[in-house]
Amino acid sequence: MARRSMAHESSAHFWQPIRVMSCLATQLYRYASARLETPEEQIVLQQIDKGFGDGGYKLKSLITELVGSDGFRYLKSETP
Repeated sequence: MARRSMAHESSAHFWQPIRVMSCLATQLYRYASARLETPEEQIVLQQIDKGFGDGGYKLKSLITELVGSDGFRYLKSETP
């Protein structure tokens, strides 16, 4: 039984809703931009994440923050 308890505690440590929502925001940004973010875009991701949280972590607020962000609106296309 102790083994199961340890597994439960371990999974509870990783299941932190705010971290999950932040990850969701990052993954949606990556999907929308069709590439991984650059180090310079971390501030954009933080702003998107904050707006997402301020909007109650609703998908509509995430999409609104994403498409309104400078990182998305002024997306530079990469050359092959």
